[in-house]
Amino acid sequence: MRCTFWVGLLSIGFGLSAGAQTLRFRLSAHPETLDWNRAHTSDETYLLMNMMEGLGALDAQLKPQPRLARRWSVTEGGKRYLFEIRSDVKWSDGVSLTAQHFADSWHRLLKPENRFQSAYLLSDIEGTDAFRRGASKNISGIRVVDSTHLEVRLKQPVSHFLHLLTYWATFPIRKDLIDRSPKNWTDAKQLVTLGPYRLVSKTQDTYTLVRAPGQTHGPVRVEATVVPDEKKAKLQFDAGGFDFYLNATTDDLLHLHDQDKISGATSSLFPYLATFYLGFKTDDPVTRSNDLRKAILFSMNREQLPAILKGGQVAAKGWIPPGMEAHGFQIASPFSTFAARAALEKFKAKAKSSLTGVTLWSETFDGSTALTQWICSRLEEVLDLTCKLTPESNRAQLFVRHWGADFADPINFFEVWTSSSGSNYARWKNSTYDQWIASARAEVNSTKRLEHFRSAEALLTEQDAVVLPLFYKKNAVLLGPDIKKFDLSPTNYLFFESIELKEAPSQP
Repeated sequence: MRCTFWVGLLSIGFGLSAGAQTLRFRLSAHPETLDWNRAHTSDETYLLMNMMEGLGALDAQLKPQPRLARRWSVTEGGKRYLFEIRSDVKWSDGVSLTAQHFADSWHRLLKPENRFQSAYLLSDIEGTDAFRRGASKNISGIRVVDSTHLEVRLKQPVSHFLHLLTYWATFPIRKDLIDRSPKNWTDAKQLVTLGPYRLVSKTQDTYTLVRAPGQTHGPVRVEATVVPDEKKAKLQFDAGGFDFYLNATTDDLLHLHDQDKISGATSSLFPYLATFYLGFKTDDPVTRSNDLRKAILFSMNREQLPAILKGGQVAAKGWIPPGMEAHGFQIASPFSTFAARAALEKFKAKAKSSLTGVTLWSETFDGSTALTQWICSRLEEVLDLTCKLTPESNRAQLFVRHWGADFADPINFFEVWTSSSGSNYARWKNSTYDQWIASARAEVNSTKRLEHFRSAEALLTEQDAVVLPLFYKKNAVLLGPDIKKFDLSPTNYLFFESIELKEAPSQP
């Protein structure tokens, strides 16, 4: 019997009959790839997380539990993992799952010529450095003991290693099929998977999946249709063309409130492990000044944001969002007009500058226009600085972005700001911060690990004032009248098994 894990394993008692309706939903874009070693966008994962699974899955407390692994053991102070692979799992072509399929996947993920974005996740495995330099054809830290046992050795303890194995890039592959058809193995007619749903066809804009044999949860059939235009997609939802609508905006919720008595549609908000923040380009001649960054930080009264954005946002108190370990560290530099102006004067005195304004860029999201207007108003009212919006992120001194969890461990949020991170848009480098994060990676004592995180966050948000966490939000979803049960994971994963449709009325 399936356990109640987030990864496609919720709500175990509601199997649908073979006559259940088809579930229909909208994708905002075509998946860039259905190669899970390579995938990196939400539109891809809405499909892949239903077609594939990993050694582990997250439970309701966001803790890794065995999934394709029957069990695992951790020894040698957290440096050696032994996984027992389930012997009852078969790929959709009838081939049994083996430990070799995981070893093949991880070698492929780490192969330097592939340049896979998620390769860094497994960089702590012994032998990865020699493998990536071409000095070895195999990774010494990955050993297939037999068909159902996989041994992994790490260079050092990695406290979040099991979390990585719930992430799609680490899922098993069929190397034999990829080698046979390297360009076409992800085509709908050739794709071999082992999850609860299987892709059976792809037309120009629609991906059709059906429930795998033996699965008893979720709709029998799922149709995901690509509609890039937001207005057109919402009209289709209103007309009953889709059973739910992801990433609903504040305006959508207000519109639904006016129309719900007619359409029967409802809305739900789901926890989302993400933080929206204001960042500073630390290599810019102006914003490299810690005094100026602190002046801007002190000028922002984040408690105003819920009323400004009106979408259920919560003012951020720290870098880590609610629901995740290490959430709750309070930022020690709250809004203060006096402190903001004092820091600005200190900057001007040191730089001998008559600074009059700064440039700002923001990614687009629900409320981004209102947010940038608010930021500019704070700069003008508190610091008497003009704020010029720019459409080019590389030309901005200030920027607004968000970071959402790739996996449910705080290290994923803190590693963003390390010197080597490709997502460090602040271009900030601090060897002390890097050391705190390196220490947290290897620390197996949870109390000491939290101490490392607290020190790192204080350096990031207070002492060096590199980023200002602005707010947390929930994911809003519009639900059509045929939806009986629906769920969305805090990591923004959509699992068809957790969805229940209302039974169609019987025909007279």
